[in-house]
Amino acid sequence: MHLNTIFATLVFYLAVEGVVSWDYTGPLGVDHWGKVNKQCDGKKQSPIHLPESGSKYKKFDPFAFTGYRTRNTAHKFDLKNNGHTIQITLKDYKGMSVKGFGKIFRPWQIHFHWGSNDAVGSEHTMKKDAKQLHPAEMHFVHVNTAYKDVTEALSKSDGLMVFGTAFEVDKSGKNNSFIAKFQKHLKAITLAKTNVDMDSFELHDAFMVPTDKFFHYQGSLTTPPCSEAVQWVVFTTLSGISNAQMAELRSLRGDTNMTGPPKYLSNNYRPIQPLNGRTIYRSFNSANKAGASFLTVVMFFVVRFI
Repeated sequence: MHLNTIFATLVFYLAVEGVVSWDYTGPLGVDHWGKVNKQCDGKKQSPIHLPESGSKYKKFDPFAFTGYRTRNTAHKFDLKNNGHTIQITLKDYKGMSVKGFGKIFRPWQIHFHWGSNDAVGSEHTMKKDAKQLHPAEMHFVHVNTAYKDVTEALSKSDGLMVFGTAFEVDKSGKNNSFIAKFQKHLKAITLAKTNVDMDSFELHDAFMVPTDKFFHYQGSLTTPPCSEAVQWVVFTTLSGISNAQMAELRSLRGDTNMTGPPKYLSNNYRPIQPLNGRTIYRSFNSANKAGASFLTVVMFFVVRFI
């Protein structure tokens, strides 16, 4: 194995565990991530702006999920505050896989990004203005089974597939049903470097929105080492979340003790990265084009019958 690949993978694991020093602001912030790993200065970085007008329609086969509606009661999930986010790691993925883009992926982990207020928090944005973000975003990370382990997968352009779901605050105050599954455990991981085992649940519950409408592009991890190994799938439908749940996420801390000024996990998102000529695909026909087609048909019949 190439030494650069080994180093990148080591940095990835250490970064996830918070051993490698990086942050979202200050001298260790996003502008300096290239010093942690040069891949962070690459040409296929994530997140990006996903405007419908700048995307290309492509027909995709439906995602084929296996075992996602089965709950393995013999195994637990690990819920951890790693100092940068909260992460649910699967301890056992046997019997679970998803086919996408002609490849088979296994589920690995789920993590979140959110803001200190409702105007920021997500990494991708689907609004017309790239500066207008959503209040939170969830990433469900999968590993390509064609590769023997995550180490090898991180060195391949199709090594990972990540499903991204952005959130919007529910005006009626309704809780997000998926977050509710582990919400009671959040108080146990208020501080960084804390974790708790929790009962497993059906992984299909993580898909809170239609999975047939999405943007797809080639990108990277959104934290160091920023490996350009991700097939991104960002669903177009926003999932609702309550103000109470957002407040609970915003109460989590990125420090390891209660002394001194608190450092909250909020605003743990990377800014929009340059597209650099990449193609953004969408799985759905443009509403504008659909409307134009309908108008064409109407005009055709009007002309025919006048």
